[in-house]
Amino acid sequence: MRITLLVRLCLTIVNKKVNNMGHAQHYEEEILAKYLGDVVNGTYVDIGAGHASDISNTYGLYLKGWTGLTIDPKRFHVYPATFVPSNPVQDKVKHGEPLSASHKKMRPNDIHLTIAVTNYDGEVDMCDSATTGSWLGDDYTAEGSPVIKKYGINKVKCLTINTLISKYPQFANPDFLSLDVETNEAKVLECCDFEKFTPTLMIIENEVRGIDLRANWIHFIDPYYDLVETIPGNLVFLRKK
Repeated sequence: MRITLLVRLCLTIVNKKVNNMGHAQHYEEEILAKYLGDVVNGTYVDIGAGHASDISNTYGLYLKGWTGLTIDPKRFHVYPATFVPSNPVQDKVKHGEPLSASHKKMRPNDIHLTIAVTNYDGEVDMCDSATTGSWLGDDYTAEGSPVIKKYGINKVKCLTINTLISKYPQFANPDFLSLDVETNEAKVLECCDFEKFTPTLMIIENEVRGIDLRANWIHFIDPYYDLVETIPGNLVFLRKK
C-alpha cells in the first residue's frame, strides 16, 4: 500500500512537470489553470519575478506560449559576492548568474527589467537581507524584519505601475499579475490606477515571516477585485465583472 501511494505521488509530480506545472512554489499553476485555462497566448506582469524558472509563478505560462513583463531589482539569484553568511551552511553558496542573463536565456520572448516598482519614480536604496537574500527597500525594518545594512546598499531605478504601463502599454490589460515584493505591496498598489491597469487575475503575497499584511493594501483593490482563493502566503483575486 505504501509503495502504491508513493508511486502515485511520483506520477503526480511527473505529470505536473510534463504539463509545465510545478515551477511555482505552491503549484500556483493549478490556480491559473482553474481561472485562465482557456486563455491562449496570454500575457502577464510579474513584479518580484526572481529567477527565470525557479519558484516562478509565470514560467509555466511562458512554456505554454504566454509572454510578459518580468521585473526584479535583484542583480543575482543568489547572495552577492560581498555577502558574508551568518549560517555556515550558506558559505558554500557561490556568486550566481545575473538574473537578467537567466531571463534573456530562458525567456527570450519576455521583457525583463532590473528595476523596483514602488510609489514614486526615481531611485530607491535597496540592501541585501541576511535572512532571505532578496534586495529589499531599506525601510523593510518598518515591517518588523531587520535588514543588516552591512551587506551593502545599492541605488536601483524605481517606477510606479502607472509609469511602467505608460512605457509598456501592451501590458496594460494582462491576463495575470503576480506581485511579490517583500512587504512593499502597499506601496506598489497605492499608486496603481486599476481603471487603466486591468489584470484579470492577480496573485499577491500577503504574508511574510508569519505576519499577514493584507490590511495595508487590500482596500486599494477591493473596488475592482474579488478574493477567490487563499494559498500559503498569497491571496488570489479575480477582476469583478
